[in-house]
Amino acid sequence: MGLSNLCTKGTHLALAGAFVYLLVVFLAGCACTPPTPAPPTDTPPPPTPITTGELYDIDWTLSGNLHAHDPVIIKEGDTWYIFTTGTGIARKYSEDGIHWESMIPVFSRQPEWHKQMVPFNDGNLWAPDIFYYQEKYYLYYSVSSFGSNISAIGLATNVTLDPKNPGYAWVDEGVVISSTSTDDYNTIDPNVAQDREGNLWLSFGSFWSGIKLVQLDPETMKPAEDATLHSIAAKPGNTAIEAPFIIGRGGYYYLFVSHEYCCRGVNSTYRIVVGRSEEITGPYMDKDGKTMIAGGGTLIDKGDERWKGPGHNAVYQQGHSAILVNHAYDSETFGRPTLQIRPLYWDADGWPTLAIEDGAGAMPEKSDTKVQITNPLIEQRADPYIYRHTDGYYYFTATAPEYDRIILRRAATIQGLASASETVIWEKHESGIMGAHIWAPELHIVNGKWTIYFAAGSTQNVWAIRMYALENASANPLEGTWEERGQIKTKWESFSLDATTFEHEGTRYLVWAQHDPKLGGNTNLYIAKMSDPWTISGDQVMISRPEYDWEKIGFLVNEGPAVIKRNDRIFISYSASATDANYAMGLLTASQDSDLLDASSWSKSPTPVFQSGNGVYGPGHNSFTVSADGAYDILVYHGRDYEEISGDPLNDPNRHTRVQQLHWNDDGTPDFGEPVAIGVTTIGG
Repeated sequence: MGLSNLCTKGTHLALAGAFVYLLVVFLAGCACTPPTPAPPTDTPPPPTPITTGELYDIDWTLSGNLHAHDPVIIKEGDTWYIFTTGTGIARKYSEDGIHWESMIPVFSRQPEWHKQMVPFNDGNLWAPDIFYYQEKYYLYYSVSSFGSNISAIGLATNVTLDPKNPGYAWVDEGVVISSTSTDDYNTIDPNVAQDREGNLWLSFGSFWSGIKLVQLDPETMKPAEDATLHSIAAKPGNTAIEAPFIIGRGGYYYLFVSHEYCCRGVNSTYRIVVGRSEEITGPYMDKDGKTMIAGGGTLIDKGDERWKGPGHNAVYQQGHSAILVNHAYDSETFGRPTLQIRPLYWDADGWPTLAIEDGAGAMPEKSDTKVQITNPLIEQRADPYIYRHTDGYYYFTATAPEYDRIILRRAATIQGLASASETVIWEKHESGIMGAHIWAPELHIVNGKWTIYFAAGSTQNVWAIRMYALENASANPLEGTWEERGQIKTKWESFSLDATTFEHEGTRYLVWAQHDPKLGGNTNLYIAKMSDPWTISGDQVMISRPEYDWEKIGFLVNEGPAVIKRNDRIFISYSASATDANYAMGLLTASQDSDLLDASSWSKSPTPVFQSGNGVYGPGHNSFTVSADGAYDILVYHGRDYEEISGDPLNDPNRHTRVQQLHWNDDGTPDFGEPVAIGVTTIGG
């Protein structure tokens, strides 16, 4: 929707230099008072890929009031505005695009026609879109109720978005288009776009027969009575498609939509996809040549372990740079819908991508920040796990050498964990299960709650090691109550430990080590889907067993799995052999598009990726965390300062927690390097 060199919204943004014509209604404009739009042009963009530009120079780390659903963005003068779903249409403003403050809703009282046309609407107005045209702002919005296509798109106008401006006043312009239960479409989720000839178009739709497009009369900014309704995207089968947003760029129109389901908190499966067409009416095709009317769409974002169901996006363009604006459900705040603003790059083939290197999960740009950490970081803490939370704190847990308790620390920096006070959040049972050998705790956020996985034996048999779970609903895991959720049951009642979890493509998985009673050796690595945070479902699949000589020194062991997702792949590091100086780490790798429950999807390093060196012996049982600015991955592991051990290594308490930067090879695989020596190490820079 946008105008060629002006401020517009969402997709309506000023597309300078590349089909300026299509600035969609969800994002608005340039850093000036919006001028009257000029006719769009077909000026080609600069050579792609496009990863530099004004919007790319901004650190989009947001703060303030970030609660948002179905956001659209626009800029008037030096002030940014966001309109979102909410009672009376919710709004926010920002002086820098980073820190956001709430404003009063657009409507203080609901227009009477809302109830007349949509009796079950409760005043909650959905999915607004803002478009600047002929010196006026046009705010389109949805009047509906959940699960119904008795809906209407309304329109309000204003000459300014600044409440301090004397001319500020929202004018109700009534209904734009509506649907009833006899229609095969749903008139919600509006978006306005402008084609290269200067014609204005309204796209809309949710479920039913999908996304529609209709031309607008520039005098009324509503469809003419005889306007043709074009079908431009659909989702055959479950019909789960909505939230269209159209922009113009480089000779194409790009149609963004959201597939699957919103509004289910951490269980939301929304994902953003895109297709493009040489004509605004379509056909829109994805990267693989599949039409969007047949359910096609190239993936932009499907979320990750923390951010669930990203969707209902807008795109704001400035020059040749662009940002993606959307909501996602934050699993660390119990599924709260949260505003996201991220750079949207363009690859060499002219397709939008969130990664500078095409592919979700590519590494972020490096910062110049340097952090110095002294190793060992924490003495006599084995199997260390460090978690970086959105509250700005690092959380630490590990095995205490007495094997009798679970501890937590937190600090604002990784180095700060060394001197942070330690809280005992759980102690072993006096008798029975969970009464001995309390090992390898890990701290995760699962379904919006803190979850700790750990291994424990019983007082009757300390080697009857099994996996267990604790859960805490408090915002701070050092507070509140940790509830025991019982044993994580597997296929066999056998020695099992080192549970870790990750989410991929909307499915949560558990990875762990266990002894197969029918096989020789000690422990192998297994993976299975999870139906809840402490229950596996379906088959458990062995993805690694000790097979190389370096995995079978002292004991035939694969254990301590740790997951990191980068560069279109899923990597699982693990530890092998006895827990003395022979302890070393291996690596499993799978494509992000593969069947993770197919053992053949996983390839294995034939040699250790991390082993004793530089005066550090038996490095292993690692975890991964990130630098405070998110620019660098960090390897967390334990190791001893000496090689010779007297007696059973498990009785030696001096496995110390260590950290160092994890590097990446040119082929996208992790470079673990060698253990850094005792003393100061630098991360970043």
